Amino acid sequence: MKKVFLKDIKEKDRLDNIFLVAKKEMGLSRSGKPYLNIKLMDKTGDIEARVWDKGSCRRLSGRPSNKYI
Repeated sequence: MKKVFLKDIKEKDRLDNIFLVAKKEMGLSRSGKPYLNIKLMDKTGDIEARVWDKGSCRRLSGRPSNKYI
């Protein structure tokens, strides 16, 4: 897997990388469907992101940590 830094990510890019999750909140869309609102961080900065696909949320589960994995 090629390392992608947050500073290089554009709107609507799909990610398959490891980042620090600094914030995680559940939200509801206008249609009432749940989504995950997250703040991702790496050494280049941070971004807000949404996870709309429930199957993708499984990959984000785990204990919070102040260390990079």
